[in-house]
Amino acid sequence: MSDWFSQENLKYAWRYAKFEIRDDFIFDIINYEDIKVNEFRVLSSLEAQLKHDQYHPSPLIRISVPKNEHSVRPGSVIHLVDLIVVYALIQQLVPQLDSCLSDSVYSFRLNPKATKSQQHLFKDKNELKTENNEFRENEEEETAVEARFPYGWFLNWKAFHSASKIASESYDYVALTDITAYFENISLDLLREILKEKLNSDVHFELANKLFCILEFWDWNPNRKVKQKIGLPQGNDISSFLSNIYLLALDKKMLEIVSDDTSKYFRYVDDIKLFTSDKNEAKHALFNLEETLRTLNLNVQSAKTEIKSASNIIDKEVEYWLDKMGDENPEKHDYAIEFFENSFNKAELARWQRPYSRCLTVLGNAGDDRAKDIALELFLSEPSQGLLIKHFKYLRSFVTSFMFEEEINNRLSQKLFIFPYHKGMIYRLLAHSRGCNDHSKKIVMQEAIKTNSNWFCRMSALFCLVTFSLDNNDLAKIAEIVEEGANPQVSRAAFVTLCQYAGDELNYVLDRVSLFNAPHQDYLRRYFLQLTDDNNTSKKILAKIKGASVNAPTFIHNLHQLDLLKANKTPEHRSIFRDILDEKITNCEDTDWLRLSERLQQIRNSFIVKS
Repeated sequence: MSDWFSQENLKYAWRYAKFEIRDDFIFDIINYEDIKVNEFRVLSSLEAQLKHDQYHPSPLIRISVPKNEHSVRPGSVIHLVDLIVVYALIQQLVPQLDSCLSDSVYSFRLNPKATKSQQHLFKDKNELKTENNEFRENEEEETAVEARFPYGWFLNWKAFHSASKIASESYDYVALTDITAYFENISLDLLREILKEKLNSDVHFELANKLFCILEFWDWNPNRKVKQKIGLPQGNDISSFLSNIYLLALDKKMLEIVSDDTSKYFRYVDDIKLFTSDKNEAKHALFNLEETLRTLNLNVQSAKTEIKSASNIIDKEVEYWLDKMGDENPEKHDYAIEFFENSFNKAELARWQRPYSRCLTVLGNAGDDRAKDIALELFLSEPSQGLLIKHFKYLRSFVTSFMFEEEINNRLSQKLFIFPYHKGMIYRLLAHSRGCNDHSKKIVMQEAIKTNSNWFCRMSALFCLVTFSLDNNDLAKIAEIVEEGANPQVSRAAFVTLCQYAGDELNYVLDRVSLFNAPHQDYLRRYFLQLTDDNNTSKKILAKIKGASVNAPTFIHNLHQLDLLKANKTPEHRSIFRDILDEKITNCEDTDWLRLSERLQQIRNSFIVKS
């Protein structure tokens, strides 16, 4: 077996990590382009650090993610460089550990094709149909959960759901339960022992220890004197797989109780169902389930633990619409229209959420905007993360046809509480909208420079400001963010926003970023300098921008690159740059995209002055 940190293994890990970041709770202001364009350097540096025991992980990026209008759950993001390291470790352990899971466990199983090109490590994300990869245009420009939500887990969850539907027709009862704050209460010491029991070599023990050193570092809190060694970071596939392994004892106990002839047991992460026609067996199962979970330092939610009639857990009308709007149905668009216009009732959103989400996917893929008004209303009022991302993705596909500024400004101006995560997503949609509104700019600027505002709101506001033409007075306010020593994600966004500077002021930004004391900031500085000084990199980026359409909602991701490319002094580059920029400006004529048009004209003006 080659060293786990070899270039070959790191390349696999890099591929898995790039897939993973599309599901992050938190978007990166430049889609990690600074890491992507330096792939060889990143992997070479990691190989050297890991070989000589000089690697140390960065802190997690944390955000409270709304579950509904009343509560949140802790979300976290592993920095891309650290995610590569964790995948390099876990890919060595998964084959042995996955074989310990029973067929009753559907979630996050090893993908047998994982070593092949364009394959994920886990089956949950393997072989997704094109329709499930909704809104694929410019997918390489996507990050965060929108690129695959909610179908990143679709295939295995669908199998779990289908098995539950079949069982509901064959058995009289189903025992259901929910684990309280599952990921937050997983004991790292217990998980380590479970893994070591299942691994069969000293080499794998050592790799497991390295993995847990990282997990325990992420558990550390400066407000505590000791590590609690409790909890896995939520929002990544590796934690989901490890959480599967943590419940091996529960699977064993439940399978001792059930029999294929009299009952069925299914589990998807902590979603547990036991079907039976013997109510006493269901009671016995729940008793043993709770007893086993206590040995794992876990507890069930009493309010969500119950025995129900099996036939009542399936809403046949909901299933009808899901089936009619399925990928395999060539008439799914017609059914999506019928569902939206005749059956969907936003007052019963909890019941209709799954078919409504599917409806948005089908309508969006067909370029059908009939749901935009309802989607915008719910996007601005419903904070739950799943719907929030679904609405964002659907609405963003129509920003070249409709302006959302007025509704967004009204919502942000209200004196009603907005979860920071929700507000940040509203700023993201505003960034993609093409209208030019001074009131919008004022609101966003106030959020960006407010030192006591939530960091995610400030970062999202700065992402929005990248799309506005800022004068030197505006940029001076943003420069103060750099001087204040703000949250690393806010500072990173501030530097990207300051790329609008021209001439000596832009050189100031390039110099200051070297003093930006944050994890992996050296890649950001190198990326900036590559666009301003390196001819090969600038050629590649220019070719990419030339092929990008201003009609694509994601074209705004190219703006910071154009800001930096304008400073490149290579004569050949400047001629190509001028032609591309003029072409993009021309493409904005006869449109209502005032903000984008003004922004491109600003870059052209500063480019010409500098030349």
